[in-house]
Parts: sequence; structure tokens; C-alpha cells
Amino acid sequence: VDGVIGVNLNFLRFVLEQIGSISLADGQAVTADNLMVLASNPTASKGLDIVTALTQSLGQKLLNGEISFALVSRALLKAVAFDEINLWFNSPILESLADVGDLSGRVRVQGCHPQLASLKCQADTIYLNESNMSVNKLNYYLKRSQNLIVDIGENGAVNYTLGYDYTYPVPAPTNLGTLYKAYYQLFLPSSSQNVSLVLDGQVMDPGTYIQTSLSGLTKIEFSAGLSTNQNHRLEIRFTSPNVLDTKKQLIPYTLAILKQPGTLADSLIVKIHYPKNYIARNMTVPLKQTGAQELVFQTSEVSLENLGIIFKNQAL
Repeated sequence: VDGVIGVNLNFLRFVLEQIGSISLADGQAVTADNLMVLASNPTASKGLDIVTALTQSLGQKLLNGEISFALVSRALLKAVAFDEINLWFNSPILESLADVGDLSGRVRVQGCHPQLASLKCQADTIYLNESNMSVNKLNYYLKRSQNLIVDIGENGAVNYTLGYDYTYPVPAPTNLGTLYKAYYQLFLPSSSQNVSLVLDGQVMDPGTYIQTSLSGLTKIEFSAGLSTNQNHRLEIRFTSPNVLDTKKQLIPYTLAILKQPGTLADSLIVKIHYPKNYIARNMTVPLKQTGAQELVFQTSEVSLENLGIIFKNQAL
């Protein structure tokens, strides 16, 4: 194998946005709007799942010249812009190019937001990657929402509570008869303290997960078997190794959140709590003031969000 191009359903959705509806052999019309809902459905005639049938149809139409390559290229460029495509090449030179272009799938420490760089801040990088190790395609039935709470203490310590809520808006078929087997890879700032993982209200024993250091990040790996058609919640707590300098009048804070490819539409809400003597002066993205010491940010369809805030310390 010389190389691998990895795409997901969002790439197919981007293609349908460009070319419009596709009618399958059984008469089923697939559009950019209904693709995610239909993804796991079988076709009426061939017994294939919708994604397989759609991929075969698109490939044949492209080879027959029925689909403009320019339209496919636009969809491909959008997939690249949203980090919804990964590349691997056997050639070290080509692979290095993919790496430089952030297309190799490498998880990197994100730098301080450019607008705050002069204040020499350090971004807290957070990323959760979940793999489906089951024989079935239960990912299509899952909906995941992410809620991050940031508590900035008066001493400059930053504590995080990450909540991941899983629901099944589309009931999973009852004939599957197996658990949804999830394999998690969690990336936190290197040397994070007080790490705690709670799954469905049960604190996980540190002996059940693997923790390693990887290029400036702490990587935590663990697996879990989850029952289908039931809501689940994964909660992660930790203290950042990056302590804010409370002796300065202007205090920068940066948070970089990476979203897993294929989860663009997942809800992500960030709440930032800060001390009474802080005033939020500059923000790199629009955050809504919902309380005296609370800022809230809700992302749109995005693969990476780098939040930056400059607080003015009124105690000085």
C-alpha cells in the first residue's frame, strides 16, 4: 500500500451539498440533510447499508463523467479545511508533507492564541477521541454533547470539568444484541494534576486506564462497554499545570479544544468562571456574559476552537 486517504460521512455530506440529491437503485433519495439519519439504514433492494450503496453510486457516476470533478474538489477542500480527512503515505517525504499540512492525524499541543502571544501565555489543549471497536455501526445512532466548565481560582489555578453526554436520538436496532464497545484516547496538558474519570456515576480505578506522555501532552487510554439505547455520561476532572500569574495586571488565558473528525455537529458549550477581581477585557471569540463572573461560549460547526481572554486584575 502506497498510501491511505481517510474520509468520513462529513465528506459525503459535503459532496451532496455540491451535487444535490442522489437516487439509489431502490429509489431512496439521499441528500446532505438526511444522510446522517439514513446512514445505518439498509437499502430496500440490495440489502446494502445506505453509505455503501451511496459510495458505490457516487464512484460510478464520477467514473462515467456524470459528476464534475470540480464539484468533488470543492467538497474535498472543505473536508481539508474542517480537518475531516487524514492522509498516510508509505513515503517519508509525502508523509512529512501531510504532517506539515496537519493532515496526518497527529495530535499537537496548540500554542497561545496569536492575539495573546505577546503576553507569553500557554494554551491548555484538550482532545477526546473515541473509536467504535464493536462489529456494528452504532456510531450512527449516537449523539454526543460536550460541556466544559473552567474554574479559575484566585490563586491562578485552573480546574476543568469536562462532561460528555451520549444519547440515542435514533433507536439502535434490537437485534444487534451487543454492547457498544468504546475505546477512548484522552489528551490533556502535560503534567495535569488531580485527574479523575467518572463513567455513569462510577469513578474509574486508575489501574483500568493507561497514562503516558506524548509530545507535550498527557495521553490517557481506556475502554468501556456501554449498553445501547440508554443515556451515558463521561465526566473528566483535572487541574491544569499552567498556573495564571496573578501578580500581573493583564492576565492571559487560552484554551484550545480539538473536536474528533466526524463530530462537527456535536454540541460544545464552554463556561468560564473567574474571580471577582478579574474583568474580561479582550476576547478572541464572542463570549456571552451570563453572570457576574461567568462567560459562556457555544461553538458552531468547527473542528478546532482556540479561545483567548485577557483579564484585567483589579487587585493591582
